[in-house]
Amino acid sequence: MDHAVEKEYQTPFELIDGKVVMMSPRPRVRHAVIAGTIYRLFANHLTGKRCTALPDGVDLILDEKNHFIPDAMIVCDPDKIKDTCVEGAPDLVVEVLSPSTAKRDRGDKAKAYAKAGVRVYWIVSIETRSIEVYHNEEGRFELAGHAGFHGHERTFGGRKCRAATQKNSPTKPATIRFVNSCCGPSGPS
Repeated sequence: MDHAVEKEYQTPFELIDGKVVMMSPRPRVRHAVIAGTIYRLFANHLTGKRCTALPDGVDLILDEKNHFIPDAMIVCDPDKIKDTCVEGAPDLVVEVLSPSTAKRDRGDKAKAYAKAGVRVYWIVSIETRSIEVYHNEEGRFELAGHAGFHGHERTFGGRKCRAATQKNSPTKPATIRFVNSCCGPSGPS
């Protein structure tokens, strides 16, 4: 096999509290669709604003012991966005749970995100069809709200897209307020 092709298919890994953790080589289709949908919703909402939405596959270096690859993130400080990665805490991070990552996403990674200063953390469960929204309170996450989704459409910021329909959710207005306060409702602030 060509060496260049071998490099392209190396198994991704994360560094969690200084320990190398191998990741699944490729996410399942539902995982990829949900993560991609969330990224697109963020990117569409942030058009013309100072914050940037970043999709799955972008390396995040929180510190020397914690290097992650979140499913989506929002960064409002452009100096944190480098050519090959994001260095420092994003403002919002999304992790879509899978059976092999759920314990880490809720445990060690959540602690590292909170300690580094991530302001908002979304945990998306495909199995329970829900989104948990956590806000950082003095270096630890507190549950701010919970949203369920079902079906094939989801409403976010008045726009619909395929993936899910948000049910009664206290988190939608709070998250829109967060994004607007961070990025400005009508453009860069």
